[in-house]
Amino acid sequence: MTDRTDLTITVASKKGRRRLLFQAIRTGSSASFPLSPDSENKLVKLREALPKKLQRFHTSIAGLQARDDAAARTKRDNAIAGLRAIGQEFLKAILIEDDDRPKLDAIMREAFPLHPTGRANPGRIDLVVFKRGEMDLLGLPVEILPIMDPRGVLNIGGPGIPDLEQALLPFPAFSAVVARRIGAQFDPRTKLERVAGGKIPVKIIRNPEFHPDDDTSPLISEVNWLREETETYEVENPWPEDDVQEKLATEMLGVCLLEPRASFAEHRGKRSWADQIQHFSCHYTSQDDGLEVLGIRGEPTPLNIAVSHLSSLMSDEIQYRRTIPDGLFPGPVIFLNACNSAGVDRHGGLSIVELLLRETKARAVVATSTPVESSLASTFALAVYEGLKDALSLGEAVLKARWTLVDNKTPFGILYLIYGNPDLRLEPMARIM
Repeated sequence: MTDRTDLTITVASKKGRRRLLFQAIRTGSSASFPLSPDSENKLVKLREALPKKLQRFHTSIAGLQARDDAAARTKRDNAIAGLRAIGQEFLKAILIEDDDRPKLDAIMREAFPLHPTGRANPGRIDLVVFKRGEMDLLGLPVEILPIMDPRGVLNIGGPGIPDLEQALLPFPAFSAVVARRIGAQFDPRTKLERVAGGKIPVKIIRNPEFHPDDDTSPLISEVNWLREETETYEVENPWPEDDVQEKLATEMLGVCLLEPRASFAEHRGKRSWADQIQHFSCHYTSQDDGLEVLGIRGEPTPLNIAVSHLSSLMSDEIQYRRTIPDGLFPGPVIFLNACNSAGVDRHGGLSIVELLLRETKARAVVATSTPVESSLASTFALAVYEGLKDALSLGEAVLKARWTLVDNKTPFGILYLIYGNPDLRLEPMARIM
C-alpha cells in the first residue's frame, strides 16, 4: 500500500546555496525553496534546540496513556499544540518568501489529492540527500511539520478542541510513511530473508538493567517477545555477557555491525546467513566533550562504547571488509531503541545513526529523536515487530505502531524516525518451502 512514494524532499546545492526541492511524484510538479544564510542559521539553532523541546513533549505525555479524563485531554491537547508550534518554526525558517507557503500547499495537494486519512490510506514521503555536507538536513523533522492538511479541512485551531486523531492527522508521522536516505547508499532490496532454518536471524544488543533475567513485570518486553517467537525469529543469545570488557566489546560489536554473518558467540567466525534484524535496547548519551556513547551495561560492571572508538575500529577493519563479497548478503534492519539515537551531527560529533548509515550494510535504521520512557519504548518496538510478523512493510509497521499507541491515548510514536528503506518486509514462508 505504501511501497510507492508520493512526495520527495531532496536537498540540493547551487552556487554554494542549498535548497529543498519538494516534488509530487504523481504529477511531476515541484517547488524549490532556497535556504538563505539567515535560514541556515535559524535551522541550526532550531535543530540544536529540538531534542530538549521534544523531550518536554515526551515528558508531558508519558503519563497519559490510557487516560481520557478532562485533565489528561487538556494536557495532551496542549502538548500537541506545542509540537505543532515547533513544526511551524521550522517551516518559517524554510518558507522565507511571501508566496512560499502557497507553493508548498499546492505541491502537497498534488502529492496527496485526498484529504488526510491517516491509518486508512497513508501516503509516503522520502527525504533524500546525496552529499556528506548535506547530512545535517537529514535531521529535518519532517514528521512534525504540520503540512498534511493543505486544504484546511481539519479546522485545526478553529472553535473547539479536535479529537486526538484529528489533531494528529496534519503531522506526516501519522498520515504518511516518512523515510530518510542517502541517495548513493540506498539498497533497494526489500526482502528480510528467512535463512536460518526458515526463520529471520536476529541479534540483540541489550542493557541487562532494561531486561533482567528475573524480570517479573506483567508487560512483556520486545526483547523477550522476539526470543519467544521461535517460529518466526532465530534469536542469538542477547549480548553482552557480564564479563566482556570495553576494548573487546567494541571490537566484537564493530565486527558484527560490519559483517552481519558474524556471531558474538564465535568471534570473527562467519555463519552461512546474515542477520536480518539487529536490535539495540540500551542507553545512548551525548557527553559534554561531544562523545556519543552507547550504554550497554550499568553497575556494578559498567560498559560504555564510544561511537568514535567504534568508528576507528571499523576503519581499521577495512582489510577484513574486503573479504566480504559486496552485495551478496543483504544487510539488516537496525532498530536503535535507545534514547536520542536518531540525531545527526549533534555537537559536531559522529552520531551512531551516521556511523551505521555510512559504514554498515544496514538497509534501514529505526531510531528515537529524544530520550524515551523505557516501557513506552518497549511497547512501541514490540508493536513494530508484530506488524512485521503480520506481513507489513517496515514503514507500515512503524506507522501502525504509532496509531496503536494513539489508541491508548498517547502520540508517543511520533518520536521514532526511519532511515533507509521503509519497504523491507519478512519473506513469506511459502517462498522457502
